[in-house]
Amino acid sequence: APGNRILLVDRPDAAQSEVRLGHVGASRTDSARSSIQVMNAILGGKFTSRINLNLRERHGFTYGAFSRFTGRRAAGPFSVSAAIANESVGAAVREVLFEITRIREQSVTTEELTDARDYLVGVFPYTLQTAADLNGRLEDLAQFGLPDDEIDRHLARVAGTTQEDVLTVAVSHLLPDEMRIVVVGPATQLRSQLEDWGPITETTASELFS
Repeated sequence: APGNRILLVDRPDAAQSEVRLGHVGASRTDSARSSIQVMNAILGGKFTSRINLNLRERHGFTYGAFSRFTGRRAAGPFSVSAAIANESVGAAVREVLFEITRIREQSVTTEELTDARDYLVGVFPYTLQTAADLNGRLEDLAQFGLPDDEIDRHLARVAGTTQEDVLTVAVSHLLPDEMRIVVVGPATQLRSQLEDWGPITETTASELFS
């Protein structure tokens, strides 16, 4: 459905709020998956990403905020996650949406692109340190019908991703006006902070899981 939607799960005694923002993302076999990974690394996929630097370093809203695309057979979710101080939830949502909008409207810098590509290529060997790691990679190839040389192809695509590629996938795969925002925390403190971002459905954990 178009437009942002908010689910507020009341937890009156929570010292901080768990916040998730997301929407339908991309499948594991999306032809642009390597560029999506580079774009997400810049946006929120690593410690020095825009979202984490904004929420943690610039504003002190959280100890860490990250985004990810979860690839599945069909389009899996794109999500942003963070634990936020109760009094800062509305402001944190605003900053996340700001960063998502910004990466759709302006090309990333050369330094950001180089850092993201080098990071993804550099950390990849650490995902293959054990037999279990290797087995997981082989399972991934089989499960999604990927070619045997997919790992080599993927790393080459990551290394070759351009600023234009990042902007293209940001525009096509990030939807700041169609977010589902889920917040678990004290509703009395959060309700007024969230009402500007869309209609709110309020519930409790016990109602959700009854």
